[in-house]
Amino acid sequence: MADENDDAERQAALERFRMMREETTDPLAARLIGDIINELEAGTTAAPKPGPRD
Repeated sequence: MADENDDAERQAALERFRMMREETTDPLAARLIGDIINELEAGTTAAPKPGPRD
């Protein structure tokens, strides 16, 4: 259940950063926010869910 909560928090953070990137007028800030978004997206897709052990 903690994983579901972490995923929900990560998705909420992604949405906030996406909105910030759209609203910013500073190119450097937009680039840095884009890097944060990439890191968060990589964390959601690259982290395998633990399964049963043999």
